[in-house]
Amino acid sequence: MKYLYSAFITLATFFSVSAQTFNGVGGPITDGNWSHDAFNCNVSGLPAVIDTNFGIEKVTINIAHTYDGDLSIYLGAPDGNYIPLANYLGGANDNYTNTTFSNNVVNSINAASAPFTGTFAPTSYLSLLNNLQNPNGNWILYVMDNNLNDVGNVIDFSITFSNQPAKWVNFKSSNLPIISINTNLQNIVDEPKIIAQMGIINKGAGQRNFLKDTFEGYNNKIAIELHGNYSQTYPQQSYGFETLDAQDSVWDASLLGMPKEHEWILYAPYNDMSMMRNVLTYKLSREMGNFSSRSQFCELVINGEYRGVYALMEKIKRDDNRVSVKKMDSDDNAGDSLTGGYIFKVDWWAGNGNNGWWSAYNNIFIQYHYPKYPTLQQGAYLKSFVDSFETALFGVNYTDPIVGYKKYINVTSFIDYMFLQEVSKNPDGYRASTYFNKEKITDGGKIKAGPHWDINYGYGNYTGCESQTISKWEFETYSCDQKVRWFNRLMTDTVFHNNVKCRWTWLRTKTLEMTYLQNYLDSMEGYLSEAQARHFQRWNLLGLGVVGSPRIYDATFKGAMNDLQKWLVDRIGWLDANMPGKCYNLSVEDEAALGALVQVFPNPFNNYLDVNYFLNEETTVQIQLVDVLGRVIKSIDCGNKIGGDYNERISDFQQLSSGIYSIVVKTDKKVYTNKVVKE
Repeated sequence: MKYLYSAFITLATFFSVSAQTFNGVGGPITDGNWSHDAFNCNVSGLPAVIDTNFGIEKVTINIAHTYDGDLSIYLGAPDGNYIPLANYLGGANDNYTNTTFSNNVVNSINAASAPFTGTFAPTSYLSLLNNLQNPNGNWILYVMDNNLNDVGNVIDFSITFSNQPAKWVNFKSSNLPIISINTNLQNIVDEPKIIAQMGIINKGAGQRNFLKDTFEGYNNKIAIELHGNYSQTYPQQSYGFETLDAQDSVWDASLLGMPKEHEWILYAPYNDMSMMRNVLTYKLSREMGNFSSRSQFCELVINGEYRGVYALMEKIKRDDNRVSVKKMDSDDNAGDSLTGGYIFKVDWWAGNGNNGWWSAYNNIFIQYHYPKYPTLQQGAYLKSFVDSFETALFGVNYTDPIVGYKKYINVTSFIDYMFLQEVSKNPDGYRASTYFNKEKITDGGKIKAGPHWDINYGYGNYTGCESQTISKWEFETYSCDQKVRWFNRLMTDTVFHNNVKCRWTWLRTKTLEMTYLQNYLDSMEGYLSEAQARHFQRWNLLGLGVVGSPRIYDATFKGAMNDLQKWLVDRIGWLDANMPGKCYNLSVEDEAALGALVQVFPNPFNNYLDVNYFLNEETTVQIQLVDVLGRVIKSIDCGNKIGGDYNERISDFQQLSSGIYSIVVKTDKKVYTNKVVKE
């Protein structure tokens, strides 16, 4: 969609021009035509500039049509820009009868019923056309009928200009940081990136930021493009950008206190009335000990026009401060350097060049993310490793700690990833924006699940895929596309069940404790309370919903936040009641418990031992190799660990005599002993 936003601040100018209405020409609407029919209205005799002092005030249309839900209606200006008035509204009902569009009313056309008689706020903003253009010339009403077997015609339409034009949101200051972007009147598109100027106004916590202030957080060039797939169709669009230096080269910068990098996302929470679904999920993931994108709320201005509340986020990429796997170069094609690091994903086709492979055990396409275009050796290695993991996971010995799935994955990361997909009941979970990463062998070498990404449809915010139902596991929901089946298989393993139960029990007293979650959301409601009013003045959505996310009972921002909290209470309650497994008490002498909590392999061993242990609470850990006389041969202090799954390697046993030894794992409350044999 093409919009032009004024990059200038105009002085008040007073015209003695009274309201003037110009009538357009009607005609038949082509049935089942996927291009818009154009109906003209000639405007003349007006001042050479329209703006917030004198400009377009309202548009009135009369359309006879037998199925309004097939109609897309836009208004185009002489400068070539256009805005949607109404899109696919009214269902099987007929006609637009004396339908007036004006941004000087609150009630939206999106919530009205055909024949739409009366005055309504349009889908977008008439004010976007009061952009300093010359209004004299040809204005066009564009109408498209996207389905066959319906008949209709534009009877007439009119455009009124006056001293009470549709205005932009009067945005001057905020308690949030302000980001201002000037594109020099270029349109931001989905590739290629355009060069623009970006400034950030951020005086710090508790300080008020004014749009007229000098830039303090950043003031330099960026390369910017649209971001997302379906979300690009929303009026409020998300953007991806790179920070640049004066020579237009990528340049790492710290934005709003986040670690330096050059790739960033400006996320638009258009279909999330709480604005919190992504930000909340990423926060919880980080608190569980995993990387997820840090984010900061802000208000965005592009070319002088207020765009609403956004979240500035870190893009998922390999970096010491993001997904901290080792850097891969084009000559890392053999030995340990070939084994990592990698980021891969299951995702929509768009945006990745379809570069990857089909899973042998799932009807899913696995895509390379980093390196996006690996060498032949790198691509073959990652595919082979994931294939081996799937073969082990779906094989008869999949629960074996030496040859089964544990050989290939970091179990805790898979458990944590599953928890947040399930708490949110994310309908895109396990099928899109589903990321994994793999470390180099010398750094552990296993696959980790995550980071989380794109949860805006979660927490009951989607009408399909059974996602508004509190019950049922999301990984078992197949009403939408094929999903990664890895989690289904893992959940058939009793040991995995026990680890799940222990981790869930621990997290429910920490990150997922309900009072903690509610207090956090209450604090964010207060933090966003001022900015949300401007946001929903700019985007008239409350009580109306968005296609796919019609949370029509979120008629206020507070109602949307309450709805999110209610979801958490109900969904976590269901998970509490249905979480499988048994979390053994650390003081219980139970061989099954010991087998579940500490595993050592290979056994017999030669030059090294991998000790895998699971903690259900925070504790210090020490691991010792002890001979039959009780002498400590080797000892490592693992430090303080939070609850979760860990693996430590003890090596350099070339000089150790053959025989029977013990691996001793000491925690604050318990000592575990496992017999091992040196070959």
